[in-house]
Amino acid sequence: MARFFPPQSFQLSDYVQHLPENDLDPPFLPDWQILHVPGHAPGQIALFREKDRTLLGADAFATANHESVPELLLQLPKISVAGAPFNYNWQQVGESIRTLAALRPEAIGCGHGPVVKGPRPRPACKN
Repeated sequence: MARFFPPQSFQLSDYVQHLPENDLDPPFLPDWQILHVPGHAPGQIALFREKDRTLLGADAFATANHESVPELLLQLPKISVAGAPFNYNWQQVGESIRTLAALRPEAIGCGHGPVVKGPRPRPACKN
């Protein structure tokens, strides 16, 4: 499919604004905290809102088990490593996951998998 995409990159500099790392009051996102969570991608960020303990975890981890094709296809809710072949730095993946786990989120949305709610989501793997 890549051959059908335009060969030049898109210029978004008039629309995109740099977000500060680990900012407790980011622009346009009242009540949210930005957290730098590299490992899957170098500049990856997660967003956390303390008042309702909501985490938007990007691809730091997944909420569907990527180790099981049936579970992944059914999108069964389970905390799992995200896109294992696509993680560029496993040490940073682990550090990022520990940082996010320490927040003790009660609602989690990630790039892959369903929204998970509740105090004890079930882990799928031991990483």
